[in-house]
Amino acid sequence: AFIFAAYFYGDYLIGIGAGVYYAVVASLLSALLFAALSQSGLPKSRLVAIVIFAILVSLVFAFPNYVNSNIQSHINARAEDLNARKELALIFSNDSAFRELEVTIIPQYDLCVEIHGSVPTTSDLERLRSQVLGQCKIVYPSDVQWRIRVRENSMIYTGQGAEAFHVTPP
Repeated sequence: AFIFAAYFYGDYLIGIGAGVYYAVVASLLSALLFAALSQSGLPKSRLVAIVIFAILVSLVFAFPNYVNSNIQSHINARAEDLNARKELALIFSNDSAFRELEVTIIPQYDLCVEIHGSVPTTSDLERLRSQVLGQCKIVYPSDVQWRIRVRENSMIYTGQGAEAFHVTPP
């Protein structure tokens, strides 16, 4: 349970790579403690040192921003990314015309979201844009890039934020 908790906490904070790293460290700490406790005749001072080491490592992994303040910006970016995906997924799930849309988060200093895919009609595209720009709290209008194909006329509409779409013929 400790190893799974470490994995999910690392994945939640920074991403899957950190989750795997957290799980490996938790496994090694568990093995170290198990080995220390299973040895008979181990001096109490050595056991106390191992326990203190395990507690310190656990605290560093539980609160990484106290060790390196730059990690906090990665944690915040990860949280913003997840919240933006949830907001857009909610909009997409409420309308069957939006089922072929996808979201890509473009790694930059600020959150930059690309919405791409296809919708049935031009009116669906305008409805999508008004819903995204009007309902999203995390995603600012200037942070949205569009690349949407309208199936009724096969045109590709590109643009950024609330500016006019650029239309590319098929």
